Amino acid sequence: MNTEELSLLILEMLSLAVIPTLYWIFKDPLKALNRNRSAVLLNAIILVYIGLAFFFLVLGERFFSALFVAYPLFYGVVFRKRIRSMHIFSTKFGLFLIPFLLLWFGELFAVLDYNGPILQHYIFYIGYYIGYALVIYFFFRRWSFSFAQVLTIGGLFGVLIEQEFMLPRFFLQGISGNLEAFLFLFLSAPFIFLVHGLYLAGPFLLFYENIKVNPKAKKRQVFFLCLALLIIPLLSWGIWSLILPALKIDLVGII
Repeated sequence: MNTEELSLLILEMLSLAVIPTLYWIFKDPLKALNRNRSAVLLNAIILVYIGLAFFFLVLGERFFSALFVAYPLFYGVVFRKRIRSMHIFSTKFGLFLIPFLLLWFGELFAVLDYNGPILQHYIFYIGYYIGYALVIYFFFRRWSFSFAQVLTIGGLFGVLIEQEFMLPRFFLQGISGNLEAFLFLFLSAPFIFLVHGLYLAGPFLLFYENIKVNPKAKKRQVFFLCLALLIIPLLSWGIWSLILPALKIDLVGII
């Protein structure tokens, strides 16, 4: 078993355990965020994924992508009080800007794994995260979703679109008889689900006190949130990609 296969196997086992644990912990986010037992579990999850990233670094491999799980829990749980105490947090612009900056910064882990050009990478992904933050701003300010809803919606969205619809393509290859594609799908899907689920759930935990006073989201709002995630970030990213050539920015080497 090579290092890549080992990392996928470890991630699958970890993610299959962490996903239901997070559902259980955050059945009531406000209580969970102020409960010692929950804090111990969350800190353990954070440390495990940080440790995994450095474990592979010691082996001579880069696997900072594990931090995509630790990072949103870190800012959404550990530093939430500090972020909520910031003056900009109470402004409408801050409710857009903070999720945008937090999500955008997370691209650093992908850059570290693939040795991409950091500045160009960040410039390239501005359009995507503007759209994603707009979806969060619009829906979280108007309706009260549950942790289970946002983690599930974000996770399924990630499984669908990650790496240009990679997993759906592997699924089609798998049912056509490609067992390696099916194995890769099985090993990688839980981790991708968890990463993208926390894209929505991280800001949700950060803004929970603001969110819970809104009218409860009905099936229609849940459906429109799914639809908005499918359209708005990719649309804003597409528009930004059309603007970049006019700015004459060299994007050679961007993954």
